[in-house]
Amino acid sequence: MMTTLKTLISATVISMVAITSMSAQCASHDCNPALNGMEFTSACIETNSTATTEITWTMGGGDATCLAPAGSWNIQISLPVTGQYGVENALTVDGPEFDWTYDADNFSLNGTSNVDMNWLQSGMITVTVTGYFDTGCVLTASNANIFITPNVLGGCTQAFNNQTSDDNATASLGIEILDAGLPVDLVGFTAKRQDENALLEWTTRAEVNNKGFDIQRSEDGARYETIGFVEAQGSTAFENHYSFVDESPARGINYYRLKQIDNNGDFTHSPVRQLSFDSPQGGKIRFSPNPVIDEIEVQNLTANKIETIYITDDANKLIRTIQVDATQDRHKYDLSELNSGVYYVRFVGGTNVITEKLIKLSF
Repeated sequence: MMTTLKTLISATVISMVAITSMSAQCASHDCNPALNGMEFTSACIETNSTATTEITWTMGGGDATCLAPAGSWNIQISLPVTGQYGVENALTVDGPEFDWTYDADNFSLNGTSNVDMNWLQSGMITVTVTGYFDTGCVLTASNANIFITPNVLGGCTQAFNNQTSDDNATASLGIEILDAGLPVDLVGFTAKRQDENALLEWTTRAEVNNKGFDIQRSEDGARYETIGFVEAQGSTAFENHYSFVDESPARGINYYRLKQIDNNGDFTHSPVRQLSFDSPQGGKIRFSPNPVIDEIEVQNLTANKIETIYITDDANKLIRTIQVDATQDRHKYDLSELNSGVYYVRFVGGTNVITEKLIKLSF
């Protein structure tokens, strides 16, 4: 057995009562959401390969009168912040009894129950993770836990009891290097401004079966799009220099990375570089509070010629479109109807596209 732990993935199941009163739906007998198992389909995977985490759950305790209404408990699966392996977005998790979002800042998948949970109901949650870099295949412990948080408004507290003994599970995963040597030895990657353009430059010391590089850009540091491709030298033992010019960076912070692709389709990501392109007029767009509960105030919209505001959820689904009143530079918007979670606010006007992350809280 390997003895050194390098990464930690934790899945935390949080059961809590919904805000709205559910007294009429709640059984008076105990319902205990429990984790009955957690494991990876592979104990050790290669870099850039995937493994599936399987977590089984059961609504136990009590008797047939047990009922936990939809929305009354959540599941949180936390991934390693050190980056040895992780996920891209909420689409990597499958658990149909829950609505899922991905919190990129905290490397966690969050699910809220979307159906009533009855006594002895059970299910399985699967998460596809990708191994990003070598850990020497040291097996790393993973765990899942349940915590109960009762609602101060009452409603469903009688349906839960946190004195459970079956609320945790463990699993282990390790990552190993794909080949005896790295296919591409990247020794430098820089990003710098050239007027209103972004100049990316990188150097390799050696290459083996290297097809080329996708140039990827993100406006929020979480979701990347490919904006270009640079063909590689193939296989060479010499130092090679590459460059790419992004002629249309977004206003605000731009995050850049390289996706190096082998001839067989395998790939690796470079470290991330960032550049800031300030708004051309009148100062940066500002909005507060963030996190927001009900109403948000946005400043400098007119100064930046913003015409439309788009709000998307963490899965990039459009939630709301707002047309900006061009006669006022400061606006207030009611967001009270949005559910709790992570959203992205995109300010668009002419060639300006500015994206900001927004945290919405509901009580």
